[in-house]
Amino acid sequence: MTKKDTSKNNKKIKNIFSKNISQKNIDTLADVFNALLNVELFSDLTKEELMQFSTIVKKENVTAGKVIAKEGDKKSNLYILNEGIVEISKKTSLGEPYVISIRDSKKLGRAFFGEISLIYKAPRTATIIAKTDAVLYNITGPDFNKFCDDNPLIGYKIIKILIRDICKYLRNSNEQVLILFNALVEETKRGIET
Repeated sequence: MTKKDTSKNNKKIKNIFSKNISQKNIDTLADVFNALLNVELFSDLTKEELMQFSTIVKKENVTAGKVIAKEGDKKSNLYILNEGIVEISKKTSLGEPYVISIRDSKKLGRAFFGEISLIYKAPRTATIIAKTDAVLYNITGPDFNKFCDDNPLIGYKIIKILIRDICKYLRNSNEQVLILFNALVEETKRGIET
């Protein structure tokens, strides 16, 4: 984004929120807004809607090795990975961690994670660890819920994309379960035949 575009966005932010907003707050909102512009999760939002949503998003710098979220936690934060690499893992029934996903901002762009805990108020289903120093944008569950209550059209647009992605993951999981089931049936048949 050019300086001219950033300046234009800063003026829009000031016009949308207040004539009395400080330059520091304008710069912070512009930084968040510019980071969220190309995130698929917000692709249905107008620029004005995205500017409004930017007010509840917090920038967070994390160091390599930091646990961002832990499986079983009750916090309901959604994260957008702006820079860096994170590892998402789950524990086996024996308590051993296994990696289910690596998110690399250079390969995937600005990926988001934590959406299940944001929508489904249950303990986190995975642990997220920063593999490198990373820059995240953090949206808390309470802030998200309040924003959606106050701005139902914007909330609907975001939730629609979240649900689409969750359905995509569910479909993929169902296909993997079917593959495992078929392999188990084949292995059982072989055991019976011998």
